[in-house]
Amino acid sequence: MQIREFLPKTLFGRMLSIILAPMIFVQIITVFIFYERHWDTVTRHMASSLTSEFAYLLEELGSDPSDEELQTIMDHGWNFFLSDQLYQRCQPV
Repeated sequence: MQIREFLPKTLFGRMLSIILAPMIFVQIITVFIFYERHWDTVTRHMASSLTSEFAYLLEELGSDPSDEELQTIMDHGWNFFLSDQLYQRCQPV
């Protein structure tokens, strides 16, 4: 089995393999690189947004919140950030 058996024999087939194969190869690599960078950027932005939302909620809580403040902050977390925030007081050991 030689490699000549797999190569195109006509001029049109050779032209297609010379022009189209590298073009398709470059497009596949370009799309892969674009989507990798895109998903990486989107993931970083979403993580940054989530941490800033939690930082906002923790800043609103303060150091020693009352039960009413806790309920208000948990309601804000659910209404504005569409996530259920659970806060439990630390119990002394």
